[in-house]
Amino acid sequence: MQSLLRERFTLRVRIEKRELPVYALIQARANGTLGPGLRRSQVDCAAYSDALARSGRLDVARPLGPQQCGFAGGGGIGGGRLFLKGTGSIADMLRSFARSPDIDRRILDRTGLRGTFDVDFVWSPDRSGPAAAAPADVVSIFTALQEQLGLKLESRRELRDVVVIESVERPIPN
Repeated sequence: MQSLLRERFTLRVRIEKRELPVYALIQARANGTLGPGLRRSQVDCAAYSDALARSGRLDVARPLGPQQCGFAGGGGIGGGRLFLKGTGSIADMLRSFARSPDIDRRILDRTGLRGTFDVDFVWSPDRSGPAAAAPADVVSIFTALQEQLGLKLESRRELRDVVVIESVERPIPN
């Protein structure tokens, strides 16, 4: 893809480090105990998780792991609640959290937790519309992570790679 963009648009880019706002996922409890919704799994999803991280595609990852590997998530459980259930790595879980309406920046895994986990997690973001939770039922992902999973999202600024476009031109006609 990069070579096509370079040839067709005379695109020139560079990578530079910039300090950007991120969320660091850390363990919430000093003693390292996990919450009731996050348990070490007996299922080994390492091959599944590695393939998903490399390709970003479920159709590539699914055949490489046991049937239980993967997360189901979304809404539709009533009262404006969202859920994440399934089995996988912390990195797999973060891909799902990134789609939450509460998350406005990249999440970096700083938990130090390795391996496969069974996850059962529910939260109710503050939003409007027909799928919104009643104000009294709103539970942010930040609060739910601590209570249910024993994890915490901490706001930080960290150096991240950024693609900087140096120049681009109109495409050359065919």
